[in-house]
Amino acid sequence: MTITAFLYSRTIEKTGFVSWYSKGNFYRFFKKFAPAAMLILVFEFCIEVLHHEIRIIDFIRSLLIGGLLGPGGYYVSILLQLIIIFPFVFKLARWRPLFGFVLIILLNICYELIPTAIVTDPLYRILIFRYSVSIYLGIILYLYFHLIPKTIIPAIALFSGIVFFTLREVGYTYTVFNRWRESSSIFPGLYSFAVVFYFIHHEMTFHGNTFFKNFIKRLAIFGSASYHDIPLPNVLFSVRKSSLNALA
Repeated sequence: MTITAFLYSRTIEKTGFVSWYSKGNFYRFFKKFAPAAMLILVFEFCIEVLHHEIRIIDFIRSLLIGGLLGPGGYYVSILLQLIIIFPFVFKLARWRPLFGFVLIILLNICYELIPTAIVTDPLYRILIFRYSVSIYLGIILYLYFHLIPKTIIPAIALFSGIVFFTLREVGYTYTVFNRWRESSSIFPGLYSFAVVFYFIHHEMTFHGNTFFKNFIKRLAIFGSASYHDIPLPNVLFSVRKSSLNALA
């Protein structure tokens, strides 16, 4: 989610606030994830309905309140919500970054403390609020990367990693932290912030003449194409050209 927000920040700077909500932009988003989501949905239907013989109405209801099944099945639902709210979160981060961070933290905490009777666990899983910190920090990385003191990054990673491990593995079971013990949304958000910061800062590590570094660079080019609408033939040409230069 941090990387998605980082990449969307670059996209919205190119499209602008108004164009973000244009039909053409939504169509581009739809083309990216709809085919994969539909394929997963077909597989799940075959496994759950045809193999396990679950009623179709129960299958549809489970999708509506819990998203696609399995690890990462929440992503399609989260992505749809993110596309809707992202310009507003981006504007908040650009307008008042510190105020926005405090606001997002409070929003995330309030969402974690909502009683299970109001928001059930399956519904909790597919609502974007538990990823709000990760999303906001991805935007911060894009807008203010060079203003972030590099000395605090190891401390953020160490602190959030210890807290996440304690809540999840040791089994911290106070009722108020029941969901944090499972998702710990704020602390992995801080941890992923530190990790992504490190990889952006050391991007030049992957630039070199060894086979491994060039292989990683090729993967990065394909990843850039998948996220930012670079025509595939141009990507293949750049890969082929770079590979020839490397061999030479």
